[in-house]
Amino acid sequence: MISDCLGKPGYPFGHNAVLPKPELLNGQNAIVAVNVHLGYNQEDSLVMKRASLGRGMFRSKHIRSYKVEVDNKELTDKRRKSEDSITFGENTKQNWTG
Repeated sequence: MISDCLGKPGYPFGHNAVLPKPELLNGQNAIVAVNVHLGYNQEDSLVMKRASLGRGMFRSKHIRSYKVEVDNKELTDKRRKSEDSITFGENTKQNWTG
């Protein structure tokens, strides 16, 4: 969906030059913010207003599930080297004093 009118409530999406047909724009378009809340692994949570839900927003669901199988034989047979490991969030062997 391409829109040049985000942030203008009540502005119909049908006035866009890219998608001029109103039948392509059925339903409500939601702008969703996904964020981390205090670092408690909430990356997959959605933040929305309770009043919007009470007015009928998000009454339909579209769920798709996918199944993936990964063959790890190549990874388990290989011995782990020190250069293969990744240090995340630590300042090792670096001077960050500026």
